[in-house]
Amino acid sequence: MSSRTALIGAVVSSLFALGACVSIPVDGPVTKARSDVGARQSATRFVPAGPVAGATKVDVVRGYMEAMLAYPVAWTTAQEFLTPSAQQRWDPAAAPPVSSGFTVESQPASNTYWVRVDRVSRLDSLGRFAAVSGSERIELSLVNIDGEWRIDSPPQGALLSHDFYLSHMQPFEVRFFNEAGTRLVSEPVHAVTGEKLATSLVNILGRGPHPQDVPWQRTFLSGSFARPGVVPLIDGVAHVTVDSPASGESQDDQDRASAQIISTLLNVPGITGVVISDADGVRVDTTDPDQSPEMWEQFDVGNNRAWIHAIAQDRVWRIDSTTPRPAPGYLSKSAGGAKNVSLSRNVTAATWESRGVKSDLNGDNAVAIEGQRFLPPVVDAADVAWFIDRPSAESRLRVVDSRVTSIGLQGIERVRAFDLSADGSRVAVVDQAGHVFIAPVIREAERVVRLGKLTRLSTVENRVTHAQWLTNSTILYIRRDAPRQLREARIDGSHSVSSWSALGRWLPNVTVERLVISPSTVPVVTILDSRHRVWVWGSGTWQLVSINKAHGLS
Repeated sequence: MSSRTALIGAVVSSLFALGACVSIPVDGPVTKARSDVGARQSATRFVPAGPVAGATKVDVVRGYMEAMLAYPVAWTTAQEFLTPSAQQRWDPAAAPPVSSGFTVESQPASNTYWVRVDRVSRLDSLGRFAAVSGSERIELSLVNIDGEWRIDSPPQGALLSHDFYLSHMQPFEVRFFNEAGTRLVSEPVHAVTGEKLATSLVNILGRGPHPQDVPWQRTFLSGSFARPGVVPLIDGVAHVTVDSPASGESQDDQDRASAQIISTLLNVPGITGVVISDADGVRVDTTDPDQSPEMWEQFDVGNNRAWIHAIAQDRVWRIDSTTPRPAPGYLSKSAGGAKNVSLSRNVTAATWESRGVKSDLNGDNAVAIEGQRFLPPVVDAADVAWFIDRPSAESRLRVVDSRVTSIGLQGIERVRAFDLSADGSRVAVVDQAGHVFIAPVIREAERVVRLGKLTRLSTVENRVTHAQWLTNSTILYIRRDAPRQLREARIDGSHSVSSWSALGRWLPNVTVERLVISPSTVPVVTILDSRHRVWVWGSGTWQLVSINKAHGLS
């Protein structure tokens, strides 16, 4: 049996094509990930054979599974193994399990065959990954049509091998909107790289998250607005054709839809521009130097939290190079004894021994809270300040905008560290045992009202001491038993990491007190050591920042 026929349940037409990263073990050796896959078609080709005259029932079953491994992806041959009615019923967009192997079972003189698959993960109709385990038995009934055996009960979804998954499927981020429709948020998905990439991504955006499953995300490409069909790539430019706006469709909603398409596609290696057209002509052309990009950039987070700060000499400093400079705001000349600080473009959050304060940069509109043993605060993409302290045996979380809201931590008694993703859509929490949990942030009219389910990252073991967001779908972390090794993990639990691996994972020979990453397009990775020195990664090495006796790195 060829390795291609090791069964893996999986994916859909919508998945056939994302790509930017390579699947490599999280804990393996440092390897430069491929970052040029994207829209470029793999050199590998596989054109499976269709059914031959007089094929046995076993031959038909095996041929059917082999046919679904065609690359570039195509379903025509696989459908030839089905009865005409089964061809109409079969939905390759369903999501059976991803499997590492299979066996075919049958009874003598029976027209029913079973395929037992060893499940290792699952991808839903959007390509979102979930780890599963165990085996599953799939039943295939065959009937004889004009002397030839055909499958009449195919399982919904495509059946792909693990080799196919590793060779052709890659992780990527698509852009939906938050529940208020004010800000783009990222969703990690997996799909097959290649020439259908742009088509698949736009189809995912159009399909969008299910409101009952993901109430904190939405898409503006649903309904009649976007039925793009094929999205051709011409000299690296994706040409997206959508329906004309429906009656009553606002210009703002059209701009939101354009923003989703552009922000998603321009993050794919190999796609350098996007043109969006309808029956009336071109709506958006990112390759036109005379066209303002503001209609879609206004929804992006941008660099609201692009900088790292530290306190030294009772002043707040911006760490954007090896030579720090005074930070903007009222704490730049005197931090007033503050222990920790976090700044965005508009907001300051600072903590002292027994209080935390959120205010404008100049100190106005201050909201204060009392507390003890504060962790470093975080200001998120919506300028909401997050404070976690521990007045007793249990930690408590409070978020502050113009008011204070207490948020439950769902059974996590003691929090060691936490951080917000750049788009503000998720929080990462490290508990006292060093487990890492991820939860969506549920907001109403930009106010944080609760956290979604806190889900432990299965690919990250315990004893984690520091964890920070690297991208909206990956984190960097340090474990107590390997204090000099920076590790990377995807929040969906898959064993894939981004091309950041070129940075290198070994820290200076110091004791790390704090790890901080600026959530910008090119993240700045910074550490504070036990001797109160600040180190920043740059030019392929760790560099010492010219600042003494620093604390409160955030």
